[in-house]
Amino acid sequence: MNNTDLVSIKLVSGEEIVCQVVDVVDSSYRSIIIRDPLKVEYKQQRRNEDIKYNLVPWILFTNTREFEINATKILGVSKIENKELLERYLAQFRKLIEPAEDLKELLERIYRDYDAEKTLE
Repeated sequence: MNNTDLVSIKLVSGEEIVCQVVDVVDSSYRSIIIRDPLKVEYKQQRRNEDIKYNLVPWILFTNTREFEINATKILGVSKIENKELLERYLAQFRKLIEPAEDLKELLERIYRDYDAEKTLE
């Protein structure tokens, strides 16, 4: 499994998260490092009784993309090959990344304009 593979991890807490596995901490598999985890929230539709789900941030207020999980807290891990889920996962991160890129471009433009004004003075 490479670090671009998406996996589903079922935790002993009952949570299911979708993420990338980056690394195994040591050869005894005591813990794993995951990247960009999203929690799966299930909701039942009343009309057709299909079970739908949402992907939400696993940890809401964090500045890191990587987390270490102790292996004793994991019930199971499964590689995800469902195209719909892969697309939803990637779309969730595009929503987070694209606004940051827009802000970065805006700030760069402001600084360029500011520097240009300073050189004219």
